Amino acid sequence: MKLICLILCFFTSVNSYSESLMSILTPMLRLCVSDESDLEKTYEELTGQYLPSSVFDKIGYGKVEILFLNDFDFKDQNGPDPSKINDDVGRTHGMKISIYKNIAPKTTKDDQYYINISYESNLYTNSNLPDKFSDNYRDTLYWDEARNVYVSDIFFKEENLFKVLIGKAKTYDALYWEVGVGYHEVNTEDINRGFFISSVKQQQKFHQIINEYNENTFREYNYLEQDESQAGGMVEFRIGRDKSLYSKNANRVYLRYGAQGRLSNIKKANFIGGHLHLGYEHDEVKRYYIPAVRLQAGIEHMKYEKNDYSEYFIEIGTSNEYVTTKFKYTVPLSDDPHYLNPLPLDFERRDSLTPRQEPTISLTVEGKIR
Repeated sequence: MKLICLILCFFTSVNSYSESLMSILTPMLRLCVSDESDLEKTYEELTGQYLPSSVFDKIGYGKVEILFLNDFDFKDQNGPDPSKINDDVGRTHGMKISIYKNIAPKTTKDDQYYINISYESNLYTNSNLPDKFSDNYRDTLYWDEARNVYVSDIFFKEENLFKVLIGKAKTYDALYWEVGVGYHEVNTEDINRGFFISSVKQQQKFHQIINEYNENTFREYNYLEQDESQAGGMVEFRIGRDKSLYSKNANRVYLRYGAQGRLSNIKKANFIGGHLHLGYEHDEVKRYYIPAVRLQAGIEHMKYEKNDYSEYFIEIGTSNEYVTTKFKYTVPLSDDPHYLNPLPLDFERRDSLTPRQEPTISLTVEGKIR
């Protein structure tokens, strides 16, 4: 139950024995609230201003986050130039499901600490004829009478990660971190897993469904199996600092920077890296039912055992008390990590035949649990 006490006391005179107090006029305001949200609301009512309080990074009681990713470079998909075609090579499809649960001690009355359980599957592919594919991808296609579609043979690597992490949420001008353990797998031979756990199966089904309703729009694939699957445990961490560069009313410009790393049983999958993000956010104004808006850009760099990988991104999102939606465009600045090159290890000139650096788009939808 909210308790608000407003006491205004005026001391004008006491008695003849307290002459020194007669000239003192002391107004006193006492504000009693049950929690931080009540404080913010009362502050807004009294002053007409808003405390900066982003809803993007809050955990609340809990939240569920679903991400879908696909390669796309906003160029002509059907033009004559093969370099301008979305080729489904490299990191071509992905999905991630995350469940966050508040584990903050009840005495703190906040949602800064959480447990995060997530599952992620990403698909990396490369043509079995990479030279010919680079020159003209059409030379690698053939007509499949049974399926009534154009087909291409490709090698694939499906990276699957199951993680359990604990962390401290990103809050204004404070340290944030996440650390935990997980199961790490690189699958190169099983294409018959369930739709919700396999990026291979998802790509396969998406292309089939589109071709059923719009004939021969997307080519389909024969996924070439190879005996190079790996699996094992992993440890992962991420730590950083949030710094407000400007903050007034419901607006804030911020900088976030820090480091991240992973130790995995997968060969050459260990990395150490850093991140730098710059963002602007306009917080939710509940009085006028205006959702929060965030525009963010950043760069990530990871140093692996075999090669370095870097990327930059631009993200725009909107959020209210119950739902958050984010759209992200990511551009790689280097080749994919070496251990995710889909070509077989004994493939001739494997190291030089890497897929071109193709951008990806991702859509994230997050539902808050109250």
